[in-house]
Amino acid sequence: MAKNVYFTIGTKSEQRLYEDLIIESMKIYGLDVYYLPREMVTTDRLFREDTLSKFDENYLIEMYLTNYDGFEGDGTLLTKFGVRISEEATFIVSRRRWEDLIQAKSNNLVSAERPNEGDAIYFPLTKQLFQIKFVENETPLRPLGDVPTFTLVTELMEFADERLETGLAEIDKIAAEAAYSIVHKVTSGIKYIYITSAGTGYGSGTTVTFNTLAGAVPPTSIVPTVTNGSIASIAISNPGSGYTTTAPTVTIGGTGTGATAQAILSAGGNFTFGEFVYGTKFTADVIASNPNATYNLTNVFTIRKVGSGYTTAPLVTIGKPDAVTATATTSLLSGAVDTIALTSGGQGYPDNLTNVPTSGGTGTGLKVNTTAVNGVITSVTIHTSGNGYTVGDTINIVPNGFGGTQAVITLSTVSSRVSSVVMTSGGSGYTSTPTVTLSAPETSGGTTATATANMSGGAVASITVTNAGTGYTSSPTVTIAEPTKVQALAQATVTNGTISAVTLTTAGNGYVSKPRIIIAPSPSEPKGKVARWDVTNKELELIDIVGTFSDDDTLIGVESQSETVIDSFSSIENENASNSENDWFETEGDNLIDWSEGNPFGEFGNSGVF
Repeated sequence: MAKNVYFTIGTKSEQRLYEDLIIESMKIYGLDVYYLPREMVTTDRLFREDTLSKFDENYLIEMYLTNYDGFEGDGTLLTKFGVRISEEATFIVSRRRWEDLIQAKSNNLVSAERPNEGDAIYFPLTKQLFQIKFVENETPLRPLGDVPTFTLVTELMEFADERLETGLAEIDKIAAEAAYSIVHKVTSGIKYIYITSAGTGYGSGTTVTFNTLAGAVPPTSIVPTVTNGSIASIAISNPGSGYTTTAPTVTIGGTGTGATAQAILSAGGNFTFGEFVYGTKFTADVIASNPNATYNLTNVFTIRKVGSGYTTAPLVTIGKPDAVTATATTSLLSGAVDTIALTSGGQGYPDNLTNVPTSGGTGTGLKVNTTAVNGVITSVTIHTSGNGYTVGDTINIVPNGFGGTQAVITLSTVSSRVSSVVMTSGGSGYTSTPTVTLSAPETSGGTTATATANMSGGAVASITVTNAGTGYTSSPTVTIAEPTKVQALAQATVTNGTISAVTLTTAGNGYVSKPRIIIAPSPSEPKGKVARWDVTNKELELIDIVGTFSDDDTLIGVESQSETVIDSFSSIENENASNSENDWFETEGDNLIDWSEGNPFGEFGNSGVF
């Protein structure tokens, strides 16, 4: 019979109510996970697959895990190629929640209609990353006429050079632990030898030596190249070690004269997790001249290395100004008198007196101004506050040579005042006198002390208190304005792939010493991302590697600008996930399986016998 026309599969309000109940249930019984859309960086159009992808977005969303007895899949398998862990999990997510939190915000979705196969889910409970293998979008089969959920069948993710750049360290470090990486043994060594003067008359017997520095080990092989009697270059086969702040002196010997050179050290510093690191063999190296008398940079640069492989002008980064702000502290004079009350006018006083001495009380130095009528003081004001007094002290007003009846005053309030400002650091790089500000007193109605700076040679030599202030109960803080600091800017000129000139575009201000200059890496440089920086063992582990690093190269961090030299005494180690080299399993397998003529699956160390 035909369907009853008085009943519907489901109205919009019923569907909405059903969805609300599902969302509420997931918020109660579900788990918070991170949905990571996959961004296709490079795609092979022939095979229609991604050759390079990354995850740079993360969305926190609740999902229901159906595997209440544990993960499904084949579990842990021992294969010819090592240990393979195959775990599967099934997540259910609300369609509406996915559309509101992910579909509406993500720019990486291949299909915006539903979750995509290939996207990832980070499961914080087990700290694992699962890859979506299949999306079921028709289950349950339209109750009330709609499908309110997506069912996501996932498998434990196996890395294939995907990059994790989500911004969450908990997720991003997974790549460092599971993906392909290179570990560099690094040292505080010499980057390269810079020829400051080529000299003349040198031949085959030319020698290069370094002086001895405590705790340092010089390079073992130093080879000069002589061209037409002049020193063209000096190559070192390893960077040495133990050179932290002082470079060794380079001495060039032989039949010639006039050749000089400098050993250039790495800048040191600490790398940060996730930052990109580049080599520097093909990158230009430039230094600035000393700043002028007004702490500006001058348009004079020395190109120590011209670099190679540049196709466009690289970014030139000049270090920040190093002028230092002066600092100072205050000394207080406690028990200074703030207010007084006249308790007895005495007799025999002149009409008006100033700077009248007093006696009595716990302190010293209080002097007053008085007004008298018919010899009786009618009003008193403070001329000098003195120090060491306490509230309630009774003080006699005693002019010099006075023989009358002494008037008496009582101290109503006392406080501390600024007696002096003591310099702790004069700072540097000042081109004008800075303002000096003292903090306000704690006592209500008090006055703030003031002071001025005295300059000498771009630094604050001393500070003079111009108003001691009133109402202080503790030493006020001193704030001295910082010197003017403006970061300098410059641009590079490229000629035939090398840096031919660096031109100052903004002279800057506040440079006391010559700043460090960093030229952006040459396109020829290898690069990688920091997965681990071990200061104690001097190891730098990199992932997401592009290009090939070599021994004795210098590595520099893009964000930290830290710099270190690869130690050639320890070769670069290729490290993958645990057991990926499979040597132990292959050896044990050879012992378990006895092949009389040979192992058809391959002997240890060769490609097999067939």
